[in-house]
Amino acid sequence: MQQRAHPNINRRLLALNEEAVTVYLTPGPQDGSRMGISDPFGRLATYPVTLDANGRTIEGASSLVVNTAGTFKEWFYRADLGDWVAISSKIALSARPFSLNNLNQ
Repeated sequence: MQQRAHPNINRRLLALNEEAVTVYLTPGPQDGSRMGISDPFGRLATYPVTLDANGRTIEGASSLVVNTAGTFKEWFYRADLGDWVAISSKIALSARPFSLNNLNQ
């Protein structure tokens, strides 16, 4: 298994690996930093990427295995929690991606 250290923050990793890889995230991320991973060739099921939060957490765990082919996922860093939090995406087919409650008041 290969190991990669400290990719630049505010970047997206492209999963072009041909073997399992562990990526150690930056040890001192800034509040609001973003990072992501994209699997353009659908290889993650065969060649997973383990994201090690490097003393922090990612989605509440010390590491996260990304192993779903075709994944496109992003996180932002919350310094108050010491956690890389997943950014959920809304799709065009979502019935109500934003609440309308404030418009009705």
